[in-house]
Amino acid sequence: MSDSSKNKNQIIKDTVIFSGASYIAQFLGVINSVLLRRFLGPEQMGIFVLLKVVMNYCGYSSLGTTKAAFREIPFFKGKGNQEEAELIKNQVFSFSIINSIIPALLIVGYVALKREDYSPVICWGLMVTALVVIMQRIYDYYLTLLRANKQFVLLSKIKIVSILVDLAVTIGLVWKWGLYGLYAGLVLSFVFNFTYAHLHARYEMKWCWNSKKLKGLLKIGIPLLLLSFSYEILRSIDKVMIGRFINLTELGFYSIATMTQTYLLAFPTIISTVLYPRLQEKYGESGSAEGIKNYLILPLQILSALTPIFIALAYVVVPYVVWWVLPDYIPGTAALKIFLFGTFFASLGFHTSTFLVTLNKQMKVIPLVVAAILISILLNWYVISLGWGIEGVALATVLTFVVFSIAIVSYAMLQVGHLLGVFLFWVKALIPFVFMLGVVWFVEKWVVLDDRLIQCLVQSVVVCVASLPLVFYINHKTQFVSRLISFKNK
Repeated sequence: MSDSSKNKNQIIKDTVIFSGASYIAQFLGVINSVLLRRFLGPEQMGIFVLLKVVMNYCGYSSLGTTKAAFREIPFFKGKGNQEEAELIKNQVFSFSIINSIIPALLIVGYVALKREDYSPVICWGLMVTALVVIMQRIYDYYLTLLRANKQFVLLSKIKIVSILVDLAVTIGLVWKWGLYGLYAGLVLSFVFNFTYAHLHARYEMKWCWNSKKLKGLLKIGIPLLLLSFSYEILRSIDKVMIGRFINLTELGFYSIATMTQTYLLAFPTIISTVLYPRLQEKYGESGSAEGIKNYLILPLQILSALTPIFIALAYVVVPYVVWWVLPDYIPGTAALKIFLFGTFFASLGFHTSTFLVTLNKQMKVIPLVVAAILISILLNWYVISLGWGIEGVALATVLTFVVFSIAIVSYAMLQVGHLLGVFLFWVKALIPFVFMLGVVWFVEKWVVLDDRLIQCLVQSVVVCVASLPLVFYINHKTQFVSRLISFKNK
């Protein structure tokens, strides 16, 4: 078997295992979230949510150096410069430790000054948060090293172990001791998860301080941090606009749409995560965009063919699940059906961004994201002013995804091709999307039965049968499905 074939098989293996673990972790995470809210109650849950906000903001204290390490370590390994990769690993570790201690000390100082203004449960929560901020930074960096070194099987095991530990904490400690049990559980969870990861990976960390190297990492990391932050704003504009200009109840209805898209985007996210370190290594070897163009084109071909199938299935299945399990959220299904179609464009744009980061084009991507943010704000404000409600917001968000995806994918394709090639790519990419749009229209108009369950099942079968040509087509182009089946049979 050739090296290229082995690499493709390993990518399929990592994708299948990592995606399986991710979906299992998501499912168990839903159960844990329900139990956590049941055991804590609204007030204590509100306290914990605020503490999580503090933890999340403290995560930015690394100033993007962790993201820089994720990019640079595999890049220098690809160039055969293991010494430089080790230097980056140790430098980012040292910087992360220092920059996590600073916010931790600030939190402790704040508690010391303001302890009379808060209840003991909040003060203890902030003290635990100070400790967790340091532990979380070490643990998250360890996970970054695992991703950078393509240890996705171990990452998958850690995902499962981590959520099982969280469930054990919720059931064993939170159920009996409430927030205090959760505080103890957070510390124990990080200690256990890090110990498990270290025993299996055994990365050796050394104290290192190289000002020149740190400056270079910050130069890479801060733009990556800004890019990540810009994406967070872009993904949240629709929700903010609904909460601000409509009402929170409608935002609750709209959450069905965003939750469904989150699950649908898990697959493109996993593909990008698995490919990213390989992209860096290959780029380190070749030093040219041409040398890594298949890491852009093949995933986009796969996503453009398979994502419309998942969208169509979600279109017919999720409204039934909402009707059966969450009837209070039925008013959100109309927005869901509109919002789903933006997932196709979002999936292409997300993977393309990782390719451009590899080429060190993140500063070129940020203006595109900012432009998309402005478009989203203007479109959302316009449809809300027209009284179109959350359905209008869903439409505005889809249009934003369309414009942004066309812009960023076209820009990436121009790095490895020409304008005619970009045009032909979009023609081929949109054919599966338009085809599945037709399938959705057909089942909604003509497959209508009295029994909702039977209707959902029949519509799902029709969608699956109709999608077979797309599956055969993409397998002919990439052998993705054949390799997937071959791996599962092993």
